[in-house]
Amino acid sequence: MSEVKKQSAFKVWTEKHADLWQIIKFTLVSMIAGTSEMVLYNVFLWILRGPLMNISVDWFIFHYPGGAEGTVLADGTIARGGACVLVAYLVSTIVGNFVSFVVNRKTTFKSVANVKFSIIATMVMIVFIIFYSTVLGGLANSWVGTWKIFENADGNFLLTFLMQNIGKFMITMITFVFVFVMNKFVILREEKKTKEQKEAEKREAEERAARPSKVVVNKALANKFLILMIVLIVLAVAGIVIGLTTSINAVLIIGSVLFGVGYIMLIAFVIESIGTKVPVEELGEYEGKEGYIIKEPKK
Repeated sequence: MSEVKKQSAFKVWTEKHADLWQIIKFTLVSMIAGTSEMVLYNVFLWILRGPLMNISVDWFIFHYPGGAEGTVLADGTIARGGACVLVAYLVSTIVGNFVSFVVNRKTTFKSVANVKFSIIATMVMIVFIIFYSTVLGGLANSWVGTWKIFENADGNFLLTFLMQNIGKFMITMITFVFVFVMNKFVILREEKKTKEQKEAEKREAEERAARPSKVVVNKALANKFLILMIVLIVLAVAGIVIGLTTSINAVLIIGSVLFGVGYIMLIAFVIESIGTKVPVEELGEYEGKEGYIIKEPKK
């Protein structure tokens, strides 16, 4: 009984402080997405450090002098890890922000906004994030690299790890605020509803959840995501290899972006393979390669 009371009190609090609860949920989701982004970033740094760290990239706004980060080069510039840091940064940024979008759309904002518009707007936002964080990230990393504590970072794993991540963490905090504002007021903007409309939707959702349901997997769609992922990864690896061997930095950057998008298709494949819970009464009787046919809900 007390547990029910606690849950009811919590529910009342979340409804009364909807905006605050939304910020809390967004923060928690962003921490998960941010952690996955940082892990992916460091995995790529570790994998690519040997072959790519000393290869400089200088194209458009992407200026990544080769060499260990923070090292002062012969011409006076400060090394930023070259292609190694650039590839790790692009892939992790794309994946982290897209994961944040998918989870926040379902849990934080519970958005019913047009999916195509939301995805396109999110990709545009990610491109903008890459642009401004590349410029600010370069300044932040260069500044962090000049800190006295990192003067003897070469060969010291802990100092190198901190130096590589402090700048990115700073930019991640700026991105956190920017993404929340964009999602709440632009991309996943909620339609204003009356109290009666909200209560009706709430009752409908509770009734739907109480019906007997079945997990439905659209195998055909999952396979499309898998095929697209394989194609994108192959193109990405080819682009990265060609960009490195021919020193065409634009091809290297495009390849890195394609790798990030291919990774997203992998996530989509996994999600679609898990399936969606659908009330039995909304399922058709035919089950072929497309999975169950979903009936149009009755108005």
